[in-house]
Amino acid sequence: MRTHVEDTLNGYEFFPRQEADAGLSCRMVRGVAVIDLNGPLAEERSVHALYDAIRELLEEGARNFAINLAQVSVADGYTLSALASAYNLVRHAGGRIKYFAAPERLIRAFSKFRLDSVLELYANEKLAMSNLQ
Repeated sequence: MRTHVEDTLNGYEFFPRQEADAGLSCRMVRGVAVIDLNGPLAEERSVHALYDAIRELLEEGARNFAINLAQVSVADGYTLSALASAYNLVRHAGGRIKYFAAPERLIRAFSKFRLDSVLELYANEKLAMSNLQ
């Protein structure tokens, strides 16, 4: 039997759905690639944009990443999958990745699905960066 993401979440939606695409911007701070996510990270194309950005940065030699979740307005199963996939991609390449400034709903989702035991989540950029250097 095929299980859909919505079934596994028991109808729980982390954030209300919106139509806008997620945006992201990348910046280098003291040798760390910081990716600022903005908007919904709840559709396949926004997830692929994050994955592609990380893969491109890895190809350019980046090995330390900090992902800013403060402006993620919509999150669902795709979001959790994207963040876990990003972690696996970076770790497989011999790098390190930290997440920071997640909205409360996303923090609860991390906890509910026990991702907080695998993914490192920090309150702010300064704390995440200090654990990457």
